[in-house]
Amino acid sequence: MKNQWYFIINPHSGKGEGFQLWKTLLPILKASDVLFSFGFSEYHTHTIELVETQYQKGIRQFIGLGGDGTINEIVNGIFRSQQFSLSTPCTLGLFPIGTGNDWIKNHQALTLENCIERLSTPHRAFHDVGLVSLPNGHTPHYFINVAGGGLDGHVAQEIENLVQNGKRNSFSYLKGTLLALFKYHAPMGTITIDNQEQFKGEILLTAASIGKYFGSGMLISPKALFDNGILDITLVKDDSNWIILPHLGKLFNGKIEAAPFVEKFHSKSVTVTSNSKMPVQADGENLGLHYTFTFSVLKHAIFVLQ
Repeated sequence: MKNQWYFIINPHSGKGEGFQLWKTLLPILKASDVLFSFGFSEYHTHTIELVETQYQKGIRQFIGLGGDGTINEIVNGIFRSQQFSLSTPCTLGLFPIGTGNDWIKNHQALTLENCIERLSTPHRAFHDVGLVSLPNGHTPHYFINVAGGGLDGHVAQEIENLVQNGKRNSFSYLKGTLLALFKYHAPMGTITIDNQEQFKGEILLTAASIGKYFGSGMLISPKALFDNGILDITLVKDDSNWIILPHLGKLFNGKIEAAPFVEKFHSKSVTVTSNSKMPVQADGENLGLHYTFTFSVLKHAIFVLQ
């Protein structure tokens, strides 16, 4: 089954765009020589279950029709499988649907026009995968783009509520960020990198990046490389909103690290510990509130279509 592709369709993505795209794509696939099977993701975390099942059957090539949440659940379905092995990396591809789609900005999206050629003679590139380690027996969570704790975790919680109420749009993350700046209270905490304390103070946000973009196009880590085995770490220290707000434009032009309240680090792992629980997110997925968490990276853990 190593040459077979498994398609996961999120029929609700893009207010039904995912299902409409699949209706057009299915006859194209049937008319080709591409070996494939497919499944529909009907609820949150269902994609994880679907991928785990297919992985156990020997499938190693997965295509999502959805957004960042879909690709994140595909990755978690692969890496949480009891039969998972790094010795045979899986291959990922994505038809981007809906809002956000930050991960695919680092890669070439699949389209109706190019998919048969790309799936028939696939060109692959190694891609790192991140790991979020949480305390007290929590299930490890994997990410392929950006994970973070603090302000962005708080925004992820707000976005989750908007999704559940069908109110999310392309401006939701920016609006959520602006509102969160006035609602979120930065805790005291420490940042530890390579077993050395690098910062102690009020932490507004700590993001660990494999990709360059998050938050619907915010360029938080313009120098991040998805295949070098290193996390691009962004620390945003708490400051007056009137100092922070004039710098928000730098999130879209790649110059945010020039802001006086931002520090950059590069490492294989980073641990954050705070005196109050911080909201944590991975590829925009809300992982709850935690006093401590660690972001680390697995080098060349997966392939992506190029």
